[in-house]
Amino acid sequence: MSMKQDFYKRFLLSALIVLSSNVAKAYDFEVDGIYYTVTSFTDLTCEVVNGDIDYSGNIVIPNEVTYRSKTLTVKNIDSSAFSGCYITGITIPASVDEIHINTLNDCGYIKEVIFEDSSTPIVIGTDGYVGYPYLFKESSDIDKLYIGRNISSAITSFSLFSRCHYSKFEIGGKCTMPPRLDNKRGKTEIDTIYIGSSVISLPESFLSTSKVNVIEFAEDSQLSSIERYAFYGCDNLDSVSIPSTVTSIGEYAFEGSDIVTVTIPEGVTTIGQYAFSNCNNLSFVTIPSSITSMGYGAFSGSGLSSVEICEGQTK
Repeated sequence: MSMKQDFYKRFLLSALIVLSSNVAKAYDFEVDGIYYTVTSFTDLTCEVVNGDIDYSGNIVIPNEVTYRSKTLTVKNIDSSAFSGCYITGITIPASVDEIHINTLNDCGYIKEVIFEDSSTPIVIGTDGYVGYPYLFKESSDIDKLYIGRNISSAITSFSLFSRCHYSKFEIGGKCTMPPRLDNKRGKTEIDTIYIGSSVISLPESFLSTSKVNVIEFAEDSQLSSIERYAFYGCDNLDSVSIPSTVTSIGEYAFEGSDIVTVTIPEGVTTIGQYAFSNCNNLSFVTIPSSITSMGYGAFSGSGLSSVEICEGQTK
């Protein structure tokens, strides 16, 4: 071997060693078992990444961490940070403003997920994703999901939270418009869903065709509207006490659901067409005097045997 060939061989070997060491350490620092990469020293921001040791157990991500005597804000979670990890819970702080759809999708053992309260929506990014994007692995059995802020995503055709079982799904904090939990592309089951006082509207197809046992509203609920198809075809949901702050119930809102009793409070002015149609188990309803508009077939095909119209109701 010539001296020139030997030189190139040594050069390539050195380059491979440097490259492999950089791959092995794809983070800048570690604090309390969580690995971070600095994303901007100018803005003093960082993101959570994977590290030398796989994550496990309950991960509580802080809003801020200290590195080289600087306080950095945690703004993001890398899409592969928890890939293949045995994490059982995660708390996503208010400082994080975006996560990728893949971030938790490979965590099949997760039991508790908390999106901390924030007035700033968190974005669920889907760049580069192929297929049906779901936030959690299919058929995950999650004990508790808490959402304390609005969630934004470019995906609007179906729910990011489908195809899982939730024992307790709680919406509160500063979340004014909860995400859709409809079941159009997979099995979604919820034992109890709690809707806090921050929520002002239930979106279109909110729980459409999902299996829901109990829905609870905060005593000081500020809910004003139930949009179209919100509870369409909900299995197991036999009773709903609509908060007194609600003024409108959208078309097809409860169509084909299993409700037996529903309380329509004084203050509701509009009931959309087919809102309670084909509710076979619904036998009795009270129409409040505040109703000014009731859509065509609002109760058609239901099991109603009697209707009480409150005094003052003329339509």
